[in-house]
Amino acid sequence: MVRRIRSSELALAPRAESGWYDYQTWALKALVLPERMPEGERLRLDAGYTTLLDDLFKGLLTLTRETHVKQLEMPIAGAAGPGREVFIDIPLCCRPSQCQSALQRSSPGWKPCFSAPT
Repeated sequence: MVRRIRSSELALAPRAESGWYDYQTWALKALVLPERMPEGERLRLDAGYTTLLDDLFKGLLTLTRETHVKQLEMPIAGAAGPGREVFIDIPLCCRPSQCQSALQRSSPGWKPCFSAPT
């Protein structure tokens, strides 16, 4: 997949009918092609760091898919407990200005989650 993204063989731009997963995948593209993002001209990446970003892309894509697979499981009757608030603290391995595109691209994908009818 990384090779196909780099060669522009695989287009990840979200469409009108795209949902959360499509936006998250598109946002992660910034990790594979940081030099093509607006902040790319300020980056100096060596081969080792590029490999690290590729691995990060693969891992985050896998986690995104895993999240959706878990939602497909049918809960056992009576297994649902009360909702609880969860705070997530993610340490960044780069300054926000260096991964700005990935962060900005992921935010539109959350819009359907907040605009869905209850």
